[in-house]
Amino acid sequence: MFNRILMLSLLLSLFTCSSRYTQLQNDRKSKNNFLAYYNTFFTAEKSFNEAEKLIQLQTDTANLSIQINNLLDLAIENCLIIESDFYETKYLDDSYFILAMSSFYKNKITASNYYFEQLTLRFPNSIYVNKINIYKGFINLKIGKLNKYHNCLAKIDINELNNDEKYNYYLLQAYYYDIINNSDLVLESYLEAINYSETKIKKYFIYNKLYEISEKRNNHQLCIEYIEEIQKNDIITQFNKELFLKWLLYKNKLGQFDDVLIRLEELLENSKILKDKIFYEVEIARTKMFANEYQDATLILDQLLEKHFTSTVIKNEMSEMYYLLGQIYFMENDYDLAQQNYQLSIDKSRTSKYGKKSQEQISALIKYSNYEEEINYISMLPEVDDEFGQVGNNLDSLIFHLAQIQYFDLNLKTESFNNFMKVIKDFPESNFREKSLIVMNINKPDTIWEKILTDEYTYNSANKIDDVEVLIDSAWSFLQDSNTEECLEKFKEIYDAHNSDTALYIIGFIYDQYNNDVVSAMKYYKIYLEEFIEGEFYKTVNDRVLDIKNMFEEEILENEQKVSFSKGFIWLIEKDNVDSSKFYFNLSSNGNDRTINLYGKSLKQKVDKYNENMILYL
Repeated sequence: MFNRILMLSLLLSLFTCSSRYTQLQNDRKSKNNFLAYYNTFFTAEKSFNEAEKLIQLQTDTANLSIQINNLLDLAIENCLIIESDFYETKYLDDSYFILAMSSFYKNKITASNYYFEQLTLRFPNSIYVNKINIYKGFINLKIGKLNKYHNCLAKIDINELNNDEKYNYYLLQAYYYDIINNSDLVLESYLEAINYSETKIKKYFIYNKLYEISEKRNNHQLCIEYIEEIQKNDIITQFNKELFLKWLLYKNKLGQFDDVLIRLEELLENSKILKDKIFYEVEIARTKMFANEYQDATLILDQLLEKHFTSTVIKNEMSEMYYLLGQIYFMENDYDLAQQNYQLSIDKSRTSKYGKKSQEQISALIKYSNYEEEINYISMLPEVDDEFGQVGNNLDSLIFHLAQIQYFDLNLKTESFNNFMKVIKDFPESNFREKSLIVMNINKPDTIWEKILTDEYTYNSANKIDDVEVLIDSAWSFLQDSNTEECLEKFKEIYDAHNSDTALYIIGFIYDQYNNDVVSAMKYYKIYLEEFIEGEFYKTVNDRVLDIKNMFEEEILENEQKVSFSKGFIWLIEKDNVDSSKFYFNLSSNGNDRTINLYGKSLKQKVDKYNENMILYL
């Protein structure tokens, strides 16, 4: 007993003296190295601000670029120097905030939360108090702790927020409403945020979000308006071709052909580079196609091909021109000429986007022609008066598969719906009737389809429907009112019955993104990685699994560090084992929690000193 009391006394005295000495040394260092300290903080702040600007310009904030990661790492590195060597300076709270935010952007959730906690504990009246609550709200939403999110929100008085804080507050609201699948309130929150976005970069970020929502809702007019706002607020002067093509597409879909042609003519007139000129001329031809002015479009494309026939530097562009000509002849029902131009597109560039699309079109046309011929042949035969009737001739199957080709491959939606309707009306006993009803119910919702499906069919694996795509489309329709259970059951049935990798991926996705149930999501993601190594979604699932592991890895490591620190005391105080105590204090000095690092290292040194003193004493 005496030994333990003596041991504790020595430890406390050594620790106290050492701490005072260390503080004195650091105070001196802080005062004597002001220039070094200032440069360190300036570098950290500059790196962080540059990274934050780039993050807001990046549409995919889940995967940061190498440049952004390097800037954040530099900010963290310099702020850690401030924390370690200049911890009595006035910019310590700023350094903690940069550490917390940099860790947040890098998805280091545990580290981010730790520094936000340090800010709250050490600087209760900090200017960052509102941002702390806002970003802790983001963290709690990321890890599925909705109760803690609401606690953070309760600490925020929106009337006391400045414009920058209100901007981030509404981003937080949008993130929350997205999690609970309330798209109307997501939109409303982003529209509120735009009122407080004081810089072009912030406006650019919000308009991109608004554009994404409008695109999902197929609101083409709003898509056009938001694309124009994105272009206005883009601080990068480089021409965004992909966004411009989207603008052209939506304008053409709405029939605003004059606006498109005026803009393209302006750009064509001012362009000096050959490829740019060809790009604008091809888009003029495409707009003529949208306007059903096929003769004008054909003339433009033929002239371009004739002018550049011998060119070897625009093979991809020529492949696109031949593809568009193929599309024109296809729309005019001249399938032979369509196929000839598709083949010319392939010959010009087999590996290009339009060379591949031409190959798909040729394959679809061949199947389409074969089905048409068979249907015409069977339709001309005398009626079969037996128990099978027309179904016995496979006419229902042929019409259904023809409709599928029209719908999925040739984009002939009206024609495909007519054929699906024919299957529904003319073949009441057909195995393809239910699938036709499902397609019609999805694309042209009507109570009559739903009633027939409810009265005459049930949705389960007993139906033995082999068209998994139709089943998956149907299962999505059960995702209503944020109630995902029924939808999940449908996808599980599809996966069990058909071993569908798509269905399995969607199960994990729903648990992950809709239910915010990371544990269940990881269960199904793991099954996917084990069973579908060549699966379509393997990379997506693998990236998400690594992302989730990264989110919780730091928390696990920090808990292990705390356990090692506690074991150091247990072995020393309760078991009087100095060597084991030193081992665990040493372990605890190498972890993510810097405070425990310092204590662990210090206590190991003190145990060494205590051991030497005890030997001398004895």
